[in-house]
Parts: sequence; C-alpha cells; structure tokens
Amino acid sequence: MTVKEIERIGSPQIDTYAARKAYLEYRDALRRDPRGGQAKDYAALMRGYRAIAKGQQVLDLHKVMAAAGVQETTQLPKLAIGRADRQWVFCRRDTEGRAVFAGREMWNVGDRAVDAVRLPRNTFASSNRTFSGKALTPMIPPSGLPTTGLSNYFILWDAVWLPAPPADPLLLKPLGGALYAIVFAWDLTPLEQAVMRGRIG
Repeated sequence: MTVKEIERIGSPQIDTYAARKAYLEYRDALRRDPRGGQAKDYAALMRGYRAIAKGQQVLDLHKVMAAAGVQETTQLPKLAIGRADRQWVFCRRDTEGRAVFAGREMWNVGDRAVDAVRLPRNTFASSNRTFSGKALTPMIPPSGLPTTGLSNYFILWDAVWLPAPPADPLLLKPLGGALYAIVFAWDLTPLEQAVMRGRIG
C-alpha cells in the first residue's frame, strides 16, 4: 500500500451537508459540557466533521499504518509520518508491533518527545527484535505551504528508510486521536528530490 492507495474518510461517503450537521451537533454538545467524559472524543469528531464539511478528506492513521504494513527489507513501516517542520523523521518499531515516529532518535517506543506520533500495540506484526531507521521529511512546495506554522502539521509519505529522498507526500492537520485531515497532496519533482539529496551527509 502506498500513500495514493490509503483509505480516506469523507466524500463521497459523507456529503458536506451531513458533515456540517454532525459538526454542529458535536460543537453544541461540547459547549454544553466542555469538561465531560467524552469531551476529548467529541472535540476530535467535531474537527473531523468540520474538515469533511470543508471538502477535506480525513484518515484514521492507525488503520492506514496497519493496512500498509512494513517493508520486507527493513521491517520498518511502509509509510512514514513526521512533523512538517523537521528535516528528518526517526522511527522505532518494537517487538509488540508498536512504533513511534519523532524528530529525534528514540531509544524505545516509550520515550517522550513533543513531536512524536505513536502507533499502538499490534499495529504491525510482533517480532523478536526491534527495528529503527530515519528518513528525509519531504519539502513542501510554496503552493502547499499552510498559512500557520509548520509545527501544527504533519507529513505522511511512502517511507524511504535508506538515504534517499521521498516522492509523493500528503500534508496533514491533526484533528485528535488517530484522525488527520489531508490538507495538501503533491509529488516531488526530480529537481526537488535532487535538492533534498543535499541534506544527506
């Protein structure tokens, strides 16, 4: 599975009218009880339905990563995710099928990092050893740059765990839990890939 083949939530499954209606219902529920037991889930659902109402597609990252699986040669995930303002993403996959992606090297999946994306136990098949690697984070072309800081966004791409540049990423906005809105999709040109190759040293 590649980034272009991932399952996306949104149109045509949910029309924009139904998404807007659901967004308003969750927003109103949060206003009535902002600290309730379901507030965190309601907030994620509200943001997800708002993104779909705006015509964006949403993905369930845990489901996407599990469906994509791991590369045969590296035993690391086929897809990588990293904060958009980082030049590299480091990945560590443990024996229980968990993985963590972060802007710095992680010694185990429980390490703390503010930019970490964690995948739960059994996302991938269990193994008798751990695996780790790093990949270049794709550059975003000017036409896809968000108006707010890059630290608020993540990029999902077909992982190249060898020292080579990636090809076809997605810019994502985290919505809460495992939900991410697809903000921009692009293919890196050969010229952009050549410039990125200059980061490898």
